[in-house]
Amino acid sequence: MNELAYQNVYAHLARMVAIPTVSGEEIPADEIIMYASAVLESAGMHVRTYKDAGFPSLVATSQAESKKPKLFLLAHLDVVAAKLDQFTLERKNGRLYGRGVIDM
Repeated sequence: MNELAYQNVYAHLARMVAIPTVSGEEIPADEIIMYASAVLESAGMHVRTYKDAGFPSLVATSQAESKKPKLFLLAHLDVVAAKLDQFTLERKNGRLYGRGVIDM
């Protein structure tokens, strides 16, 4: 990955880790879904967002209205509760560490 692409990925990941998306917290959940939607749309993806019982989710596809994707990825964007200072991305020995970064 070239340096510019790496910096871009790092910046997006740092921003997402900084959002305190603790399970059950509706406002941060909305914030991270809006952020992820904007990033995915800027990359050319087709994004639809949904709410169920007040909590958001999104579906992003490479083709609008496709019901038979060749690849399907599923992820969650919430984390367990932590101190606010733990919501930062750190780089150590060429690796990235942060809340929710490696749990899937």
